[in-house]
Amino acid sequence: MLDKPGRVVAIDLVGPFPESVDGFCYGLVIIDLFSRMTSTYGLKTKADAADQVISWIENFKKHTSHDVYCIRSDNAGELTSNKFNKFLRDKKIMHELSIPYEHHQNGAVERTNRLLLDMARTFIIHARLPATLWCLALKQATFVFNRVVHDGANKTPYELCLGTKPSLHMVKLFGCRAFLHNINYLKQFVPRSRPLVHVGVSEVANGWVLWDPITNKLERGALVEFDESCLPCEGSDHANMNHVLSSIQARTLGDFTQIREMEIQDACIASTVSVAPFMSDAPETYQQALNSSDRTEWLQACDAEIQMMLSLHVWDEVPRTNGQEILNCCWVFALKRNQEGQITNCCARFQWEVASFDVKSAFLHSDIDHNVYIRPPPGVAVSPGCVLKLRKALYGTRQASRCWWLHLKSKLATIGFVPNPEDQSTYVYVDKNDFAFLWVHVDDGLFTASSPTLMLQLKKSLNSVLDLKWDESLSSIVGLRVKKDANGFLIDQPMLVDKIINLNPSAIKTRTLLPSSDLESNPSKEMDRKYLSRIGCLLYLAQGSRPDISFAVNYLARFSMAPDKSHWSALDHLIAYVCFTASTALPIRATGDANDCIRTFVDANWGGEGSRSVHGLISTVWGAPISWGSKRQTCAARSSCQAEYMALSFGSKDCCYLKSLLSQFIPVTPPLIFSDSKAAVHISKDCGTRKAH
Repeated sequence: MLDKPGRVVAIDLVGPFPESVDGFCYGLVIIDLFSRMTSTYGLKTKADAADQVISWIENFKKHTSHDVYCIRSDNAGELTSNKFNKFLRDKKIMHELSIPYEHHQNGAVERTNRLLLDMARTFIIHARLPATLWCLALKQATFVFNRVVHDGANKTPYELCLGTKPSLHMVKLFGCRAFLHNINYLKQFVPRSRPLVHVGVSEVANGWVLWDPITNKLERGALVEFDESCLPCEGSDHANMNHVLSSIQARTLGDFTQIREMEIQDACIASTVSVAPFMSDAPETYQQALNSSDRTEWLQACDAEIQMMLSLHVWDEVPRTNGQEILNCCWVFALKRNQEGQITNCCARFQWEVASFDVKSAFLHSDIDHNVYIRPPPGVAVSPGCVLKLRKALYGTRQASRCWWLHLKSKLATIGFVPNPEDQSTYVYVDKNDFAFLWVHVDDGLFTASSPTLMLQLKKSLNSVLDLKWDESLSSIVGLRVKKDANGFLIDQPMLVDKIINLNPSAIKTRTLLPSSDLESNPSKEMDRKYLSRIGCLLYLAQGSRPDISFAVNYLARFSMAPDKSHWSALDHLIAYVCFTASTALPIRATGDANDCIRTFVDANWGGEGSRSVHGLISTVWGAPISWGSKRQTCAARSSCQAEYMALSFGSKDCCYLKSLLSQFIPVTPPLIFSDSKAAVHISKDCGTRKAH
């Protein structure tokens, strides 16, 4: 039980690194799990670790008046020696050892290692310093880490462990110019200070550690003047930077080969912002709104928002005190448009026995769970020397979304709505043979019920607990245009298609065949953000209403980091196909057998770049396409049968999810999975445990 400092102390080694300027090759990280107070030491050899831990335990008792009850480490020989074990027995300290290769058993110190090493690496690269200063950078990172409030605590590790608030006057920019006072000058015109480089805070005296780049030696001093606007080593030869990046790594952080693929996906999505079909001509700042031709309308919108905040008591005016962290705030302006691009103040949603709603000023209804202070936004007057303390989760605060979700969940629970365990944005209401479900996306939602009576009753209940604006019509939802016909709905994204075509007018002249699948990566090229932005738009189109281009877009997205001429040509073909099929809409109609609720169709190829196959699926509910996707398999298949078998596994997961999701409010028959590989189907029906695949 972590109820006081010293209950559990985690220990780990990092390295080896290039020998530091002070002669160290390893780093020792010790963290008290109660307070997260961390200590870092340089070691010349691993064998020095036990003596350093013993010294730390004795000093910990002196400075905190707390005994160490348990230490946790791996099975490294330097911490399992007879001498070290005897010391622990004498002190009655328990020693927990993690199982080899099970790094999560000592996860707290492993995660701290990574954070400290990332900070140290950043210090060195930013200041253009040599890798030999890694140990000092690591100690400086620890010094900062102990004086920062972390998640789950309202105090810094320093205060939790030692009981006093830390002083920050010793914190200076790592690598900045530092002038050390020369106390030994003998003549009148001898310089009274020497320019050095700040590389940390001294552990043995009340002063700073300074590095002389000329002599490559360290000095300590208290009479120092800092110029944090100047990095003396900036602009120097940085041939060692790659060495720094490769050498400062924790030895137990694991394999992060998937990070690059994640970065590609994030870049595609981020680049979509610049060409998003929902971007408007709204001003970006309050001053732009005042200078725009629609000044009156924008000021009216600001005044309405301020009045809403005042009526909901979003903030209190409080005097500003020293040490308060005051957040800046700004106005965010937006125009709501329909799918034809026309500006409207209405948010259209769903039809049939379905109603859509918009929660007015949603986030402003939920209480904030931390003390947050902000400067007043333009247009809000406060008394001199005062700031605003938030009572409600204002838009843009870190916890706003979660506070709103907790508020909404609690309000819906009072009516009888229960969140679906498979999708926390879907709420189900059951009353004997009647049921209703409600889906929420931030502050917009859809609501339907099995009978008009129940729907009217629940509408009144919802209005009593939430400030809702209802809309009975259906034209769009989360960027998708929805049309109702006699048998169901049609979904398309005309604005997005027009935006894609306008960005690529030359692609219209290209023949409309989908891109071939014989492209190859070209790692010598650099990232092209124009290619990324187009892939991002096409990904949103494929996910929203065009399953027919899902494989093509995902395939082209693999080359986002280094597209060449062949990839651009394939992208033009895809955009041309989208152009000539712009009127295509996704039908949502119940056309299948009533006894076959969920059907999933899967397929896979064999081989490809890196010998990894690609599989895809599309799942329907009563004949209406609900879920689709295409994905490269994580390992190389040894036969087409194995590739198809992995596709079946991919499809079965989707079936299980849809069945679990739908079974919360309707009866669901066993799903059916369709595959064109008899061999894979036979293997899936074989109950034996030993299979070649």
